[in-house]
Amino acid sequence: MVDATPRSAIADQFIPGRYGVAGNPGVTISEVRDRTLVHLAADPAIADSVKSTTGLDLPTHAGGVGVGDGQRLCWLGPDQWLLKTAPAPFGEWEQRLAEEAPAGAYNDVTHGRTTLRLSGVNVRDILAKGCPLDLHPAAFSSGQCAQSLLGHLNVLLDCIAEDVFEVTVTRSYGADLFEWLREAAAEYGFEIST
Repeated sequence: MVDATPRSAIADQFIPGRYGVAGNPGVTISEVRDRTLVHLAADPAIADSVKSTTGLDLPTHAGGVGVGDGQRLCWLGPDQWLLKTAPAPFGEWEQRLAEEAPAGAYNDVTHGRTTLRLSGVNVRDILAKGCPLDLHPAAFSSGQCAQSLLGHLNVLLDCIAEDVFEVTVTRSYGADLFEWLREAAAEYGFEIST
């Protein structure tokens, strides 16, 4: 019988421990697995419906993030967002959103994405090695997100706190993202944590 249990895209490479330069790690890398991700595509006029369903304000400006009750709603474009919420059965959020705002398109992309959380004093230095965005805290602060390049990968950067970022990539590039981050973090020392 086939085992249909979801499996991490980087399970084989993700070995907890300290790597790179000795001493205090400049960054800790962990994989975010306990989450549902839903892509929303609709006219911004659905803002009230989204708020009544999720409790979050629909961000309508570039880089905006709606935050509340352990959920995040990231602006991806003028009519697209990514909802990050607590784990739920596949399709549950699609159905809830479609019932409240039937004019939109909602897709559960949980199993099609890999998200890594980076935290530590050197997180911005590491990301800056491969990202063309200005990552200085004055330009990219907590509560902002952006789709950009990281190395050769298209990613979503979500600034959770000053020294905490989540980097989301399509699942097929999860191992590439992880390897790129390991190489970029080696000079600062890094810890892989579950």
